Amino acid sequence: MVIDLEMKAGECLIFSSLNLHASHSNTSDNSRRFSFVGRCTANHIKVAPYGKDLYST
Repeated sequence: MVIDLEMKAGECLIFSSLNLHASHSNTSDNSRRFSFVGRCTANHIKVAPYGKDLYST
């Protein structure tokens, strides 16, 4: 089943990353889009290679 959801400014959608998902281009007047990804892992799990975050500035 495929469901299109059009979000209004300020709205929030929460779903599992196990859901197959995608988004269309942002056509709003405000060209910014924000997303937040959270995850829980055990202490012994290394998420980034060698335990270092490659994307930090």
